[in-house]
Parts: sequence; C-alpha cells; structure tokens
Amino acid sequence: MTEEEVVKLLAELFLNPNYTIPLIGSFRPVARKIVDQAVALLRNCNLSSDSDDIEGDFVDADVLYVIEHYERSGRGLELHELACLAFCRALDLDHSLLG
Repeated sequence: MTEEEVVKLLAELFLNPNYTIPLIGSFRPVARKIVDQAVALLRNCNLSSDSDDIEGDFVDADVLYVIEHYERSGRGLELHELACLAFCRALDLDHSLLG
C-alpha cells in the first residue's frame, strides 16, 4: 500500500471524533497530507444544511465514512462541527499544521 492510498483512507476517518487523536498521534509524518485530503473531501460538501431528523449527537465509532454518513442524512452543519473539532484537535497535537 502506498503512502497516497493510506492518506486517502485515513482522511475521512480523521473526521470521526473517536479516531482523530489516535490517528494524528500514530501518523504524524503524514498528518499534513491527511488534513489536506480531509479539506479536499469537505470542499464538495454542503456544510450549511441541517435536517430536523437528528439521529444522535456524535457519529458512532463504527462509522468509517463520516462525510457520506452526514451528507446522506442531510446533517451538513453537524459535519461542519465535526470537521472543526477534528482540525482543532489536530492543531493542538501537531503545531506544524499551522503553517
């Protein structure tokens, strides 16, 4: 498996609050690439819409495709909140991501 394939697989998992901290801690050498890939994935999303149908406050640990999960249920605003949380955690763990 190439580095690029690993980054693509981990970028969406990075947005799951259950995995952000361990992922950045374990993959620090490619953390910048993971964050960049997550940003690229989020660019195609509608992060402002939110459905009245609330399924839960946080994504389940077994949900790997966070973006697909939240977009399918029309919960773009919650996806935006998860992304902000993931980016804040990543910045706190790896200050080199500030650049």
